[in-house]
Amino acid sequence: MGQSVDGLELSNIDRSSYRLRIICSLFNEKYTNRLLADSCSELKFYGIDNPQVKITKVPGALEIPFAISKISVYGNCDGILALGCILRGETYHFEVVANESARGIQEVSCNKNIPCINGVLTVENETQAFERSVSKGRSFAKALIYMVDLSKSLEKERKE
Repeated sequence: MGQSVDGLELSNIDRSSYRLRIICSLFNEKYTNRLLADSCSELKFYGIDNPQVKITKVPGALEIPFAISKISVYGNCDGILALGCILRGETYHFEVVANESARGIQEVSCNKNIPCINGVLTVENETQAFERSVSKGRSFAKALIYMVDLSKSLEKERKE
């Protein structure tokens, strides 16, 4: 049996062949760097070493879907983790960035048939950004592992 983390059952399987990408926003870098470090640490904990994970930096959350779409064309990736941090400001821009980045990530995931985890924080203030950036990176990585495990399992079933 596997290990249950955050309500997800992670099997004890060999993940040495996994090829993952992390797309990380440079905007609000003090928070996204923490998410990135914790995500990479968690991936390593579950047997996914640094050479298996390629990191791509983009200016902001709205650029994440483009990067995911471009990467997914090559077919050499088993799953993608999108990391970013959007802080609410005084204008409607927060909603546009939050909604459109989420829509874009989900759209590419479904259209390109590749697990994409939306690890873009949408927070009200710096306090929430800090709290979530130190607690969510590992959870996002676990969700990515779970979905790649599931994807590979479903591919295997299809071939049987």
